Amino acid sequence: MNSAIAATTLRNERKGLSAGQWLLILMTGIFFVASPLSMGTSGFANQAKYIRVALTLVMASYMLVIGLSRARRCTFWLLSFAVFYGAGALWSDSPVWGVLNKGLFVLTTASGLALAMAMRRQADLNKIMSILLIFLELTTLALLISVVLNPDAALVIGRLSVHGMNANTIGQTALPAVVLAAWVSMNSTTRAQRYRGIITSTALSLILLSTGSRGAAAAALAGILIVMAPHLKRPLRVAAGVTVAAVAYIVVSELVGLQISERYYEDLFKNTRSGIWNYAMRQFESSPAIGVGWVHHGNSSGNLHSVYLQVAVESGVVGLVLLGLVLCVVAATSQKIYSKLKKTHLELSALTLSLGLVASVLVHGVGEAGAILGSTVNCFMLAFGIGLLDRLSAPHFTQARRQQRGRLTGIGRVVNPPGVDISSTAARQSVCRLNLLPTSATW
Repeated sequence: MNSAIAATTLRNERKGLSAGQWLLILMTGIFFVASPLSMGTSGFANQAKYIRVALTLVMASYMLVIGLSRARRCTFWLLSFAVFYGAGALWSDSPVWGVLNKGLFVLTTASGLALAMAMRRQADLNKIMSILLIFLELTTLALLISVVLNPDAALVIGRLSVHGMNANTIGQTALPAVVLAAWVSMNSTTRAQRYRGIITSTALSLILLSTGSRGAAAAALAGILIVMAPHLKRPLRVAAGVTVAAVAYIVVSELVGLQISERYYEDLFKNTRSGIWNYAMRQFESSPAIGVGWVHHGNSSGNLHSVYLQVAVESGVVGLVLLGLVLCVVAATSQKIYSKLKKTHLELSALTLSLGLVASVLVHGVGEAGAILGSTVNCFMLAFGIGLLDRLSAPHFTQARRQQRGRLTGIGRVVNPPGVDISSTAARQSVCRLNLLPTSATW
């Protein structure tokens, strides 16, 4: 009987992704490429815009039809904020173009939530991240090749700028990608995948630093530190990774001819946003309650270079209160999940991924508004991170993780999957094949 239970646990772990999950993952990978290209000036930019709109429409439809039934309070409050912020276009001086532009933010938010709602158990998250890593590897390789083959065309005022994308666009796109790759490098179940994660996160870090985007660099550091938190018992591994990245950056900057060191040293605390922030404050004072609806230049959204000022100006005090409620619910849910995981001796990897993504985007939002302008990767991953919290707080999701995660705790006590007696040899072997317990454990 015990062997049968363990074998059932093994089959559940090996159960593959559904067709719907595969579709969402593939669309997410394509979105990662199309979104930044759509903000460039290359010949492919127009096609990329249509691709990203089509992708977000399909994923948002999945969220509406299937994902809402799995939504909890984090998703509810985030969607409430997104809908109100998008509806602000209706009371702007250009409601039609405002709805078209701000509607992209609502669609992208729903798309990120859809990917999170598609996960049924902890194993799904590991598989989804391993597949997204492939997209990150291919994109990173293509970008590095274009820089190496034509370094002069890839640099604008000493900052990395390729395929018509400016340095800040590349930096904000690389930001969540760095956090994802770093998470895979520390939490993958296979050694080969961990090494791939290390290489990809290092390469993406070099790309991010080469853009000279100080905000993105600081935000990436915050996200990576959160992801690394459970692994700081191995400081030598962390120190080695940081050292390799630093040395590689110095070498590459000398070979390619980057001239951005002054942005990280002399101009590190220089305020280059004061003019537009002063303009934002004047706009806020003109309509403090519900905002002006939509800040724009012609038919395009205006960037006030701060998520929080953008919300204040376009949605007023009401929008700020809704955003504040989202952050409070995220904090409370995170604390509740953390307490549960610590009490049941379950791993914190999924929680750190969620918080790493959310924190990095919110930190970056202090000096950039890309996370709420159109359909950016930052917006997508912010919604995914918040939606992931809802999945972690779902009872059945917690039960699935409890079945998958028996292990030796730090005090040497064995934590079994519920209902599985590992006293028999056959049951022990089945559990070990799941990598739930080391095969050399003392019984």
